[in-house]
Amino acid sequence: MAVHTKKFHFEERRRQVASLLAQSMTEQEIADKLRVDRSTISRDIKVLKALSQRFVFDLAKSYLAHYYKQFIDGIEVRRKGWEIFKEQNNNSNLTPRDKLLALKVIRECCIVA
Repeated sequence: MAVHTKKFHFEERRRQVASLLAQSMTEQEIADKLRVDRSTISRDIKVLKALSQRFVFDLAKSYLAHYYKQFIDGIEVRRKGWEIFKEQNNNSNLTPRDKLLALKVIRECCIVA
């Protein structure tokens, strides 16, 4: 059996194993249905679990990076908002409305965070 064909065969069997597991079948029932040894099904399940764990880890890692960046960006926006709000009117063209808008942005960042 060619390497490519063999790999396809493994992947197809593992898809079937995942589907049958989702139907609450036991390892032995799956082995009987697919006409392979129970140890083969056990190995397939270990591989499927490892793939699932890797997927969840990668997903969590990407989400954590995204949320971390959002958090840092929010801190930066709040810091700038406070600078605007606290800025003295000396040499500034800021109106009371500008300062209120800065407070509103700070508030919204705190609500989202």
